[in-house]
Formats: sequence, structure tokens, C-alpha cells
Amino acid sequence: MSGKRSLWRGREAGIDVDQLRNLSRQTAARLRELGPVHPYLGDKRSIILSSSEVPSEIRAHKTNPWTIVGPPYGWAWGYEGPTAGFAFVPTLYLDASVGLIGNINHLQDTDASDNDYGYIKYTSALYFWYQMPTPGLLEVWIEAAPRGSYHRVDLWDEWGWSDSLVNQHNYLTLNGSVGGSSSERQLSETSWLSSQGETEGHWAYSYFTDGVTLWAHLTSDPRTIYPVGSWVLVEVATMNWNSTFSNDVTMYSTLDVGWFIRHVYVHSTGG
Repeated sequence: MSGKRSLWRGREAGIDVDQLRNLSRQTAARLRELGPVHPYLGDKRSIILSSSEVPSEIRAHKTNPWTIVGPPYGWAWGYEGPTAGFAFVPTLYLDASVGLIGNINHLQDTDASDNDYGYIKYTSALYFWYQMPTPGLLEVWIEAAPRGSYHRVDLWDEWGWSDSLVNQHNYLTLNGSVGGSSSERQLSETSWLSSQGETEGHWAYSYFTDGVTLWAHLTSDPRTIYPVGSWVLVEVATMNWNSTFSNDVTMYSTLDVGWFIRHVYVHSTGG
């Protein structure tokens, strides 16, 4: 059935098609507000860096004032978020003995009704303990190599007035906790794919060469000062954030990213 014919039949049935269209757009706008963000460190975007952008003392593995931590690490993983009409299919990459973290965050809607959505954050984490030599924040450099960085979206128009929205973002992240109290997770963006308003198409991108050394530079939540001598549980993770919206569009949205965390360089900003 064509879109024009379905709209005409909707009006014959007494359905306010314009109102349905506005409701769909409002839902999509609300999901964009809740969607993945571009993080900042000060006034600069916090994004993945090449080795040429890293201070020489880090690349030379200087241990003053830095503590260098490598595998094996502790580990954790989890996912959260609502879905309506979408099925979430998870796959985990996790081997703390070699520093491997990552996951496949896959959302699919094979029979899209009005205003189906999915909103899933899937995190794979490594952790270690660090004793603060001075009071301050945590500053870290994460030395990482991609296992793979794949973004894929497949769309098929079903019928009627159709719309869609996809946001896929991967981050390397930092979090610290003392005594069970956790500060806010800090993010460094690595790759992303966004699409809005498409009803048919297939997109597949890979942003990094596997095995190439890349870096993330992060400082912990500035609202939490860790006291001298305290033992901080330092968590370094990757987060795959998949946000989808579909109105009468069959959709497969796949975010498949993994990282080998070779080393984490950490020190206290207090000196």
C-alpha cells in the first residue's frame, strides 16, 4: 500500500494523520534529548587520540608521577535501558587476562508499529585498585587497540507514513569509587553513526584499523575529591550506546566494538 493511499484511508476513518505525525516527531525529538552526547574535557571535545597527540612522558612509560597498570584486571559488565517494539540481542567480549572488553549492542524491529523505540547502554569494564598519594582527582591515559569498530544500520520501509532515528556511539570511560560510593562516569568518544528521517537503506562503517594504538585522556568527576591514602576502585570501560526510533520501518541497528586495554596510566591531580 502506498503512503498516500494509507494517509487518505486514515482520514476517511476519522484519524487525524497530522496529529499522529506530530506525535511521532515529538517522540523522536524526546529520544534525541535522551540520546548519546558528545563529551567535553574543559573546552575541548573528549575524543580518542592518536599517539602523536600524547605527551612524550606517557609514550616513554614514565613512572613518575604515573602508576602504570596492565592486565590482568578485574572485570564487570552490564546493560540498561528501555525498549518498546524493539528486541535487544547482546553479545559480550570480555577477557580480563589480556585486557579485552567490548560487546555487540544489537536492536531490531521486524514489525514496526507507530513509535517503537530502543535505548540501550551496554558496558564492559576492567578495574583495579589505586591508592591516592595526595588528595585530588584521578587523571588517566588509556592505551588501547581496537579489536573491531563496526557500525551497521539496515532499514526497510513497511507502509504508510514512515520515519526513523538511529544514534550509535562508542566511548572509553573512567569511573572511580571509594567505600561503595561511585562518582559520575566520564566519557571519551571513539566512533559514532547518526541517521534521521531515513526509511530505506543500508549503512556499514568501520572507523579504525585493528591493532593500532589509540589513546583516551580522562579526568574523574570534579565533584569528588579523593582523600590522601584512600584506595580508589578505578574502572576503565567501553560503552556501546544504541538509541533507535521507528515508525513503520523495519530496522536492524548493530554497534559492534571491542578494545584491548594495553595499559592504564594513572595519577592524582593533587601533585
